[in-house]
Amino acid sequence: MGEVQFNTVVSNLPGQVGRELLFIILSDAKDHLKSGGQIVVVTISGLREFIKWNFKEIFGNYQKLEQGRTHTVAVAIRE
Repeated sequence: MGEVQFNTVVSNLPGQVGRELLFIILSDAKDHLKSGGQIVVVTISGLREFIKWNFKEIFGNYQKLEQGRTHTVAVAIRE
């Protein structure tokens, strides 16, 4: 059976797992997204810059959708 591909991946990323695992999660998500598919994540705001940098590194783009005092919602598109 072929590899499953998705239009959208949504995740509330764990804040306590370490940056290496977060990078792996984001990279794996890209591998499972169709071209034009999107990943939407909720993270603690302390990881906002890390997610921004990694989205730009992995997907080539980043958009912050919402930011509160404690959490940030961001999206990237697989080009």
